[in-house]
Amino acid sequence: MKRLIALLMSIFAAIFSFVSKPSNSESSRPTTTVTTTVTTTVTTTTETETQQPPAPQIPNFAIQVIYDGKIKTFTSVDAAQLTAYELDMKTANRAGTETNYTFTGVKLKDVFAALGITEADLAGLSATIKAADAYETPLANEYLIADDTLLAWKEVIHKDAGDEEPNPTTIPRIAVGSSQSSNIYAKNVAQITLA
Repeated sequence: MKRLIALLMSIFAAIFSFVSKPSNSESSRPTTTVTTTVTTTVTTTTETETQQPPAPQIPNFAIQVIYDGKIKTFTSVDAAQLTAYELDMKTANRAGTETNYTFTGVKLKDVFAALGITEADLAGLSATIKAADAYETPLANEYLIADDTLLAWKEVIHKDAGDEEPNPTTIPRIAVGSSQSSNIYAKNVAQITLA
């Protein structure tokens, strides 16, 4: 490194410094010397890298949360700041066909907390979940504050042993792990109104 710096300094000195010598016709003019000094400072830093788990891949979304007459927005950027969880669920349709799912997302109560809405604020409230296609469904208070109610950004359907099928077209969605008639509660969530 020192040799490289010395070489660079000599090149700069050769380029930027010169001595003008008078020619025969200019012998009466004074000799001018111009010198340029180049100073290079090399700083070496050693950083200790801490291995962080990779950030979850969260598709872009924005959900309006209406509470106390105010509209607040929760985005995928906000979700990346919260702890992510996985929720495994099994559902059965009316014909009795069972399907296994794994959802990845954040607790719904953590979404509210990130927007400044505390569990005490949620006491006695329920929610209306509105999808992008204007479909609406209610969500009872007990599910607003449950640890197994997620705002999910990743849904994987487990068809057969080892066969997984991502389902990105329904994200973001509310997934309720508690015993419900329909555990997969609302898809393509656009708005949550608390009342």
